[in-house]
Amino acid sequence: MCTGNQLRYAAGGTCQEQLLTVRGETIKGAAMATGAPVQESGETGNLNHDPLEHCPICLQRFTEPKMLDCLHSYCLKCLEDILPNKHRNPVNIQCPVCKQNTILPEQGIDGLVSCSSLASLMVVDEEEEAAPRSKVMCEACDLGQEAVSRCVDCEDYLCRDCQDAHQRMLKMRSHKVLALHDVDLMASKDIPKCSNHTGQDLSFFCETCQVLICAACTVVAHSQPEHRYVSVEEATQSFRQEIDKQLAKVEHVRLEQKSARDSTQHSRDRLESLIIQAKRKVSEKANEYYACIQQQEKILQDRIDQIKQKRAVEIDISLTNQQQILDNTERRLDMVRSFVVKANTYELLAKKKTVLSGIQGVKAVHYQDHSLLHGLSYLDFEPGSAPIVEPLGTLLLEEQWKLTKEFGNFKMARGVAANSRGHIAVVDSERNFLVVITDPKGREQRRNSVGVQMEKLRKPFSVCINTLDQLIIIDSPQVMVFDKDLKYLFQFMPSRGDKEGESQTNLTALAVDQEDQIAVGDRGRGVITLHITDGTLICTIPSPTVENQLAVSLCPNRCLIYSSYADNRLTSVDYDGRVIFSVDTLARAKFRNPTGICCSLTGDIFVAGHLDEKDQSGIYYFNPVGEYLGCLALGLCNPLSMALTPNGELAVADKLTVKVYHRI
Repeated sequence: MCTGNQLRYAAGGTCQEQLLTVRGETIKGAAMATGAPVQESGETGNLNHDPLEHCPICLQRFTEPKMLDCLHSYCLKCLEDILPNKHRNPVNIQCPVCKQNTILPEQGIDGLVSCSSLASLMVVDEEEEAAPRSKVMCEACDLGQEAVSRCVDCEDYLCRDCQDAHQRMLKMRSHKVLALHDVDLMASKDIPKCSNHTGQDLSFFCETCQVLICAACTVVAHSQPEHRYVSVEEATQSFRQEIDKQLAKVEHVRLEQKSARDSTQHSRDRLESLIIQAKRKVSEKANEYYACIQQQEKILQDRIDQIKQKRAVEIDISLTNQQQILDNTERRLDMVRSFVVKANTYELLAKKKTVLSGIQGVKAVHYQDHSLLHGLSYLDFEPGSAPIVEPLGTLLLEEQWKLTKEFGNFKMARGVAANSRGHIAVVDSERNFLVVITDPKGREQRRNSVGVQMEKLRKPFSVCINTLDQLIIIDSPQVMVFDKDLKYLFQFMPSRGDKEGESQTNLTALAVDQEDQIAVGDRGRGVITLHITDGTLICTIPSPTVENQLAVSLCPNRCLIYSSYADNRLTSVDYDGRVIFSVDTLARAKFRNPTGICCSLTGDIFVAGHLDEKDQSGIYYFNPVGEYLGCLALGLCNPLSMALTPNGELAVADKLTVKVYHRI
């Protein structure tokens, strides 16, 4: 029984219905954190104890259990052991498990809520362990079968067969049949007695004093009209209703907390994703610089080899000629020296002219040629004055977007998409048969006209591009598919509302996911149809407010996001049609009439809309759980569609032009 004014923690004395989720190491860690001894159970240290039977600190059966405000219960002695400042009359105690503080009453630990029901459970268990349970025999038959249950209405013990027969009989179906364990448990729940009036059951509850009272108390200390009291049953029912109301409020808070947690988790996941992306970009830029440096190195090395080859040939030719001249000179000198040594006076004088001619025939060295050749031997490299490696770029720590390009001269740019090369496709719904493919700088590359390449296209409305760079275009009531060169491939009809009672089909929205599954919004029928690449229908998702814009988000899981212009609503549903969130953009983000939508790989949702107080449009963004994050850009005309390019730029079909925003 829960005593004192803290009866609010229990309903009808059932303190054992606590919300305890303590398990294993968590219990052990909590106890160690407070300095309390933690006991292992058995040699294996198994800590899987029932929290309704075992104290989370000592892990033994409860002894004088006391309950804290957080609904965790502990032995009286265990709480005294962990109580800080024992000799200084502490005013509160911290729960070892959940760390919530409980204000201590004047009596200290002794004044905390006592749960005698937990103690009674311990007594029952101890009695069962001390004395083996005697068999209870069935009282409804004479077959000598052991009873497994008891009928509360008939007051008979029943075996398995009699229990089945008992529950089959029409007149006995309303009887309450309890398992033997539940019968024992009910028997252990004796009605508590009044401490002021001996033998009196506590069968009333004084709402004025918030305590259990007996019949005598209603006449003496808790009499009306000063006190208001009701029966225990009525008080319990009223309290349970109050609990249900409070739980409903707490559930609403829990959902808000979960949304906040999910939003924070998205921020964490987005950080990891963008860090990987930033590192990849740094590596790509570094590799680009490295490739450029390698190219310059190769050019210089090749030039050096060319110079070497040309100059080496010239020097080698000169070297060969000089060697031949030197050899001839040395031969002549050898011959003259030999003749001078061997010839006599008469022979020497007789050959004087020949000897002098041979000596004088030796060519002199031309030092001018030597200087020229020496000049050919010089080659060196002087590093440029610019840094070897310029800064690769700048780390962006705050997210900002800047308009970097604007192109086109459209009448109604309603659809925009980007392929893997960064080329942008634009659908102008006012100029039928017009699709412009531009390069990343906005220069027009191809435009279709009647009878040229896209002759099957009659009235394009929306466009998207899959991973194969195929163009998927709504041409209601059909969806047309073209290749990257605008060559017709095939078409399919997502849905037809020609059955009696069905609305007429009106295809208005289009999106494609990373697996090339095609989502088509049918505003007429209020559905989104999902198709595989060849147009085969996968499923139909009810979406009564789908209008002209649709997008696919991959984070945290695949879902469809669409806007409702008239209702100022942004809705997200999964592929099974379950609503993830539905946001009123006017109430949440102060803009109305949402139109264009697209999603980043990290789950950010970009939405175009109109400011409520000014006649201008802007781009806003949300996280995957529908939390508004901020405004990306203002000053647009009438943004109807958006798409992200491969390099992360945001292309916006703004009625008359396409605007491209870059993250800086």
